[in-house]
Amino acid sequence: MLPFRYIVIRDDDICRFTSLDQFQRVHRFLLEEKIPLTVAVIPRVSDRVSYRLGVIEGFIPSSFAGKGKTYPIGENKALVDFIRQSEWIEVAQHGFTHEGIIPFTPEFLTSNYEEIVSRLETGKAELTEVFDRAPLFFVPPCDQVSPIAMKEIRQRFLGISLSRISHRLLPFYLWPSFKLGKWQGRFLLKWGKFMILQHPGMDWSTSDLSFDPFRVRMQWVRDVLVLPLHSWKFFDAQGHLILDRLVQWENILKYLYYHENIQFVRFSDLWRQKHGAVSQTET
Repeated sequence: MLPFRYIVIRDDDICRFTSLDQFQRVHRFLLEEKIPLTVAVIPRVSDRVSYRLGVIEGFIPSSFAGKGKTYPIGENKALVDFIRQSEWIEVAQHGFTHEGIIPFTPEFLTSNYEEIVSRLETGKAELTEVFDRAPLFFVPPCDQVSPIAMKEIRQRFLGISLSRISHRLLPFYLWPSFKLGKWQGRFLLKWGKFMILQHPGMDWSTSDLSFDPFRVRMQWVRDVLVLPLHSWKFFDAQGHLILDRLVQWENILKYLYYHENIQFVRFSDLWRQKHGAVSQTET
């Protein structure tokens, strides 16, 4: 038996520049089997997303990079229509533009209250209009947020997905529960009705995918396993599929999918299990 029951697949950096063909190619197995998937969508992506001097993030096409413009997800009509028609795909909000207020700094690792609120509210409103459903969970770029950003995210979303949870993000009374939970393999932390889901910190689209399903290590003992990936990273700079990487990823998925003790879920599915149906006031 594998030491976890629930698995969430999280595809980051979905935006105006995401190719529907590439998206469908990477998620072929998931789409054929209608396995729940959460896509972290950038509402209005900047063409200057960068975390190193002179290097623009690879999901920005070179012909658009660095011009100082933003591009709303609604312009990618083919992708939007496909996601809207796929009931098993959930949309989470992935920042706003993905570009930091301070150069080379994660977008929501800031104390600028006005910018935080503006980006959260505008981004959520735009995603709600485009997909005809409000995003319920927030995925911060680079998995990092400031305490001020966390406070504002809690007021607008049902939960957040992070790789690390700093003590400074939590109230003092939650520290014992957080520490005990990690020791017991519980990586779903409840903060009232707000849910924090921690993942192992691996990017499953660029790692060596050394996860051996036949010899699961103790570090994988957890109640929920979030698998973050970037579907655009399964392709090289020329747009050619990196086949070995995709085959390895699909082999892992198939093993997990056909395991009787595993259930694939979306973030909101986990929230509903703990709290029941989502009301209008919570969206």
